Amino acid sequence: MTDYRPHNSVPEKGFVLLAVIWLLVLAGSVTGWLMLRAQTLSLEAKADGTIEQDRRALEAAIDTVVADRIIKGGTSSWSRASAQGTINIDGTPIFVRSTGENGRLDLLRADLAYIDRALQGLGLGAQQRRAVLGTIAMARSSGRGTMNLAEIRSIIDEDITPAGSGPCLADMFTAVSHLQQPQADQMPEPLARALAIPGQAAEPGGGALLAPVAPQRIEASTAKGMTVAAVIRVIGQVGNGYQTLGWFSGRLCR
Repeated sequence: MTDYRPHNSVPEKGFVLLAVIWLLVLAGSVTGWLMLRAQTLSLEAKADGTIEQDRRALEAAIDTVVADRIIKGGTSSWSRASAQGTINIDGTPIFVRSTGENGRLDLLRADLAYIDRALQGLGLGAQQRRAVLGTIAMARSSGRGTMNLAEIRSIIDEDITPAGSGPCLADMFTAVSHLQQPQADQMPEPLARALAIPGQAAEPGGGALLAPVAPQRIEASTAKGMTVAAVIRVIGQVGNGYQTLGWFSGRLCR
């Protein structure tokens, strides 16, 4: 009996060689994709790290303001109704603007006629004022005692005053002062002018001395534009320097 073993033909060798080439190409493609994905993930991780670093720097700047107030008391420039400056956090310069919250119109408690007068002085027409006052009335009808900065920003619709055409309305309002009329010596300058209260606006570095527990708005920004706005109350307790009354990530004003 003859043991028959077929010999490898040339076409079969060609097929095997082609298959090996395709496997190498496929392996190279997968390896290349994995390397590209790893590189992309690495870049994303670095980007996330930068964002996280900036976020922590912004929070550290707010902590620095509070610490300065607690340590220096009334001699701290941040204890004034209006202050601004640059704080360096681990090599990252943070621009900080601090203002007294009691100088703003309280959305939930200020007299609506007074708000209407202020809006008129800020340049809003009758139809725009009616729209804003109507939204405020609806917010009050819910019976809420407070609202956050994002809600204030949405109620005081920025589309009413396009960027660059007038003062930022969100900067004129609060929901934590519990005052029917804003405190004149803490007012933002545009609001004081709108209400025809000469010489009372809180200019940077001036204005009234904030009471130790008075609400304070602190806006902190990096050079790249990352911004947070916080409404706080300094309480100076061990392990709890301040109470957060409101927080907004992003620019309140365009």
